[in-house]
Amino acid sequence: MTISDSELVDILNNHEQYDHNSLLNYFVTEYRHNQIVFLVILIMEMSLTCFLLFITWLKKESSILILERTYKDLNMIEASLMFNIIFGLIVLTNFVFYPLGFYSLISKKVKVFKFFSAYALYSSIVMIFIMFMNVYDIFYHNKNLFIFI
Repeated sequence: MTISDSELVDILNNHEQYDHNSLLNYFVTEYRHNQIVFLVILIMEMSLTCFLLFITWLKKESSILILERTYKDLNMIEASLMFNIIFGLIVLTNFVFYPLGFYSLISKKVKVFKFFSAYALYSSIVMIFIMFMNVYDIFYHNKNLFIFI
């Protein structure tokens, strides 16, 4: 539902001239529409994330070999441990994210939705930092890559 501050002030100042039932129906209709859009987006994102995590798990041996080649000071066990810790962190984050998203949709409580949106924001920031730290380490350990940039 989108409404600007000026529109809201106008509605509140001139509420006598509005038909309250039609205004209430409009808000309920917009709220239900946004719930459906949120549910569809959440299901699509969950499906894509599960697919990508499944593919990542199937190709974990090649990812561990790439980690081992990229970070010359890592042996096979350390690279495997690093992969499993990062993969576990991502799975744990998603294991909390999606049930919390569905619960916020079902519960229809503002506090739960605010908690979900805060969790989504902070988990996204953490994942961005993990991604950028990994990219920085790849560039740092492979100085020959800077030739192509």
